[in-house]
Amino acid sequence: MLPGIRPSPSESELLLFRRAQKYLRMVSWIPGLRMIAVCNSLSMYASEPGSDIDIFVVTDPRRMWLTRILITGIFQILGVRRHGKHVAGRFCLSFFCTTEAMDFGNIAIEDDVYLKVWVNHLKPIVDIGGCYEKFLRVNTGWMEVFPDTTGGNTRFRSIEKPLRKDRLEWWWDGLDSLFRAVFEPVTLREFERLGKPWGVIVTEDMLKFHPGDRRKEVRDGVRKDIV
Repeated sequence: MLPGIRPSPSESELLLFRRAQKYLRMVSWIPGLRMIAVCNSLSMYASEPGSDIDIFVVTDPRRMWLTRILITGIFQILGVRRHGKHVAGRFCLSFFCTTEAMDFGNIAIEDDVYLKVWVNHLKPIVDIGGCYEKFLRVNTGWMEVFPDTTGGNTRFRSIEKPLRKDRLEWWWDGLDSLFRAVFEPVTLREFERLGKPWGVIVTEDMLKFHPGDRRKEVRDGVRKDIV
């Protein structure tokens, strides 16, 4: 157990979970969306007053950019996307991947204590076609999976839908390709401008924007305490 993680959510955290359920339901229709889970401090019941709502999004291949742009646009219009000084209770859209990149052993560092806790504390809010269970199964190859079930029934109030066949698949493929062609170069230029910070990943199947990734620091701190 890492410092700061509590066994159950506070009242303020339960309010944030209800907010997540309300707004994530509004985007659960997006073609190719497979899962949206609350992650980071809120999922670990370690958030502080004024915290945002970090979410992790999984999509089908060739749907990541479409999903990212649609969620960003919808949440911007609704006034619930985190940006600038607007943080408290807003959604941080910083981690997307496709089903081809769900094996996090590929991005884990040596003895990645934090990532293992992160995976086990995910709280799925939208789960389509059993994606959450598939995500856990894929990651059993490099870590022990013990999903957190504490804090009442918080993690079980997810929106579960069967896997669906997208209509007008060619249309959504085209939109995804268009969004990627427009926004990927902008994203890569910003990545270069920031000096390619460790923890940021921009690939065909993953978009991870965490320039303040502290996994090495957490790992080294745990090692020090053990010694």
